[in-house]
Amino acid sequence: MNLRIGVVYIMETVVAGNGTSYTSDQATVWRWREAFQQDFAARMDRCVADTFAKANHNPVVVFQGDSSTAVAKVRAGSGQRVNLSAAGTHDPNGNNVSYRWFVYREAGAFKGDVRIEDAASPQAWFLAPRVTEPVSLHVILEVWDDGQPGLCSYRRIIVIVGGT
Repeated sequence: MNLRIGVVYIMETVVAGNGTSYTSDQATVWRWREAFQQDFAARMDRCVADTFAKANHNPVVVFQGDSSTAVAKVRAGSGQRVNLSAAGTHDPNGNNVSYRWFVYREAGAFKGDVRIEDAASPQAWFLAPRVTEPVSLHVILEVWDDGQPGLCSYRRIIVIVGGT
């Protein structure tokens, strides 16, 4: 017997790479699966490596000159251009890095579409949605290295659109 008291399961829907939709209470973690599995593999490598260079390490993500892991916060006016910069992002092992900026719709209050331009580059931008009341929009910067195993780091940017 499986008894759960006071637990709420939130059902989410994700679309797999082949276009098939899946709905479950675990669907939201699917987008992060490759990253956390690769991270675990690298941590195991670091346990047995006798030098820093013999194991891969996650990229260091820099947003608007800030290399901390803190959630970044940005304000934007309704319809304003919002510039996103990952200048200074680097890999501690010297591996090449690739970028992907995307809107994390599940986390923000704004549920409409926002297109991030140049989303695969370190310098991206988007037009803030036109709103009548302030809303939050969550943007994620995902940075992968090409080491073995390939590792990823993330930075969350909360954009408050509208208001003062």
